[in-house]
Amino acid sequence: MEPFILTNVGITSNLAQIKMIPTHYQLVAESKVGADFTIIGVGRTPMDLSAFHTFISQTLRKKNLHHTHDIDPVVEQKLLSHLSYLSADLTDTKSFTKLKELIKSSPHSTNRMYYLATFPSLYETIFRNLKSVGLTGQKNGWTRLVIEKPISTYRDSARALNDLLAEYFVEDQVFRLDHYLGKDTLHDVLDFRFNRSPLESKITKKFVDHIQVSALEDYGIGLRGPYYDQNGAIKDVGQNHLLQMIALATMNKPTEFTTATVTKERIDILKNLVPDPDTLILGQYQGYHGEPSVAPDSDTETYFAFKTSIDNDRFSGVPIYVRGCKYLTTTATEVVIVLKNTDKFVYRIG
Repeated sequence: MEPFILTNVGITSNLAQIKMIPTHYQLVAESKVGADFTIIGVGRTPMDLSAFHTFISQTLRKKNLHHTHDIDPVVEQKLLSHLSYLSADLTDTKSFTKLKELIKSSPHSTNRMYYLATFPSLYETIFRNLKSVGLTGQKNGWTRLVIEKPISTYRDSARALNDLLAEYFVEDQVFRLDHYLGKDTLHDVLDFRFNRSPLESKITKKFVDHIQVSALEDYGIGLRGPYYDQNGAIKDVGQNHLLQMIALATMNKPTEFTTATVTKERIDILKNLVPDPDTLILGQYQGYHGEPSVAPDSDTETYFAFKTSIDNDRFSGVPIYVRGCKYLTTTATEVVIVLKNTDKFVYRIG
């Protein structure tokens, strides 16, 4: 891998603690990165380097459903040797001047990546400040920007965000991330369907009774109140994870397996999904109002369910039941395709 410097903006956020910090550790543990990299954590909390390293060590040892193994002290120390920290006010250009100085002091500053674990409301300010201090260009190497789902709120605001990105970056610099698409099971879906499964020919309206798509969790929102209460379950998992699962499970075989052709087939499915608002059910688990940083009168949904279908020759008339929810009796993220006249399914993703 080329030398690079990663600036993780929002390093103390819940998202970073659950996803990014364990991922940094795992990349080092599995030798997926070489020795030529630097990670700068940016956060609001004042900390010196020693306190930041303590924070990283404590985070790695927290209970985490996504990262359950013991921490190897050798790997941990190797990771810590590549980490630095900047306490910053993201609305203040002076903080970005300090960031530029920190980046320039690294021997790996030619290639730069910015990962934003922040509220989308801060994006414009961050982009403007990065550009104002000269940190968005690509004269001597590459520059990349990674933003997490949800990508804005509704269609119009998503389009506005895309326009905003285009003001400060070229398209090949921007990566819109849905971390669920990194799951190994989803990576295997296309290979299973199109290269190895004798059942692919059965996945049509002639044989399929219905399709179930679920993202279920047996726990609540934890410390994600500031994020979750602004977005809710549909934006958290519905308009990204579950729609992507539907697309991968039902798309036609692409003419070739390239990013462009696979994306085209997925988009075709999403364009042909039939909305049925009358079937939408929303709910909220008991005790949600007592979660940290949740408004006492919040009506944010933690449960949703609806029915849809795909208006194309292959699946027309086949109902698709979609649901996402917190605090159920089980945790499962899956697509189940059920055959007609039987209680058996073709396959399960999850």
